Amino acid sequence: MKLRLYRFLMFLIKPLVRPILWIRRMRGDESRDPKRFEERFGTASVARPKGRVFWFHGASTGESSLVIPVVERILEKYPDATALITTMTLIGAENVARKLGKNKRVIHQFLPIDRGAYARKFLDHWKPSAGFFVGSDFWPNMLRAAAMRSIPLVLLNGQVSDRSFRRWQRAKGSARRIMSYFIYMFARSEADKKRLLEMGAKIVLSVGNLKYAAPAVGFDDAKEREMRDMIGKRPVWVAGDIHGVGFKKIEIADLIVKLSHKNALLIVVPHNPARGKEFENFLESKELKVALRSKGEKITSDTDVYIADTVGELGLFYKVADVAFVGGSLMPIYRGHNPFEAAHFGKPILSGPNVSSYREAYNLLEKEDAVIFVKDENELGNNVSRLLDDEELRNGYAERAHKIALREEGIINRIMDKVEPIIDAIG
Repeated sequence: MKLRLYRFLMFLIKPLVRPILWIRRMRGDESRDPKRFEERFGTASVARPKGRVFWFHGASTGESSLVIPVVERILEKYPDATALITTMTLIGAENVARKLGKNKRVIHQFLPIDRGAYARKFLDHWKPSAGFFVGSDFWPNMLRAAAMRSIPLVLLNGQVSDRSFRRWQRAKGSARRIMSYFIYMFARSEADKKRLLEMGAKIVLSVGNLKYAAPAVGFDDAKEREMRDMIGKRPVWVAGDIHGVGFKKIEIADLIVKLSHKNALLIVVPHNPARGKEFENFLESKELKVALRSKGEKITSDTDVYIADTVGELGLFYKVADVAFVGGSLMPIYRGHNPFEAAHFGKPILSGPNVSSYREAYNLLEKEDAVIFVKDENELGNNVSRLLDDEELRNGYAERAHKIALREEGIINRIMDKVEPIIDAIG
């Protein structure tokens, strides 16, 4: 879309913005705090701290998680600085609060709707020394307003999908304008670097995918002990980041597992925790015994499936599992999730064939025989059973995956080697 047309459309929708967001608020998709609700219109809910403010934007949970290692390193390096993290979603805000909420030098705000007036109000309040955007979350009016204020902008983990690239190719002038707002770009791969350069970016460096730089996601040790006490000696497999459409396939795979492991426990972690009740209703209609974590229900000896419908606990469930299936990969409409979240915990990894969002990661794992691909729910169930039967096989896959995950953490050092001189130059 041409930038002039985009700005005109954003101007026209002004009367609709507040009613739409109000509906989202009533549905639970927006903060119910009135002050925080006004952040969507550029009104800050807290005062700007003294000193330098470095602004990081990640749209939702995944993107906001990517910036955390960079935020932590910058705050360590620059003790006078404050990190302002913006997200578009409520679940992204909760992710930031959970992971960095105790750090008094971190402030979260919702990114305003991308209208010029809201962007200007936001930037005039926060006056960021520099801005770091993640992925492909390009908001033209906000970027333009930042550039007009001479705020240096850096793109982290830059990516351009096939579809996005085709779309930008039809609006080359707009693409060049968007690219011109950034003084430096870090592409997640050589392919992304090439596309960003073709779109008009000036300085692009490929240092690796920031998704793989993050250390293992944390978890509460007391909760791990509680989980292990409830599970006992039962074999456990976890299906992480499961979407609604693919959930029935997981249930079929579990029935296959139970043919050879009658006391096996399946832990399902929904990609969207709000779907936990929906999953529970489906399983109970199959006369399965289900426990729902959001209700505080316990795992008992007759629990068939434990639905972990909470936010930010995926690491805990990978930790207690014997085998891990990474979801969003059995159905073509999805594109997979990060396998290193399981690899960090030294678990054998299974995945469906649809992993285009994490193709590089899976290529690394596949090259070193550290992942098992399955084409459908039948192969999934059979391979889970095979791994549960064979400890040596299970440990081999787990050790190889863990080794690769540890190696990829070095990406953060390569990124910081380039980011720190940029910050030093800003002063």
